[in-house]
Amino acid sequence: MAAVCFYTTTSATTAKARKDITKIRHILDVKRVQYEEVDLTDRPERRMQMLEGSYGISVLPQVHVNGKLVGLADGIQEMEDFGELTDVLKGMADPPPHLLE
Repeated sequence: MAAVCFYTTTSATTAKARKDITKIRHILDVKRVQYEEVDLTDRPERRMQMLEGSYGISVLPQVHVNGKLVGLADGIQEMEDFGELTDVLKGMADPPPHLLE
């Protein structure tokens, strides 16, 4: 089983960021994905781990599988809309490259 990590923050400064965090949490919960949620406000020591797996991208929220970024909020939603997200979360497929640019 793939290790899924959901990086968030409780100190999001925009309504969009707060909405994105709620949306991604809902998608993961509905899909019954086992994931670790890491709030970087409470766990700042994990920021470096996130940045290493995301090629330096610091935008939140982020979803990582097996230590690598698979998508930001819009990308996760797009993969869900096109039926690709389940395989990506299981580590059986890579996310579409355009979602990581």
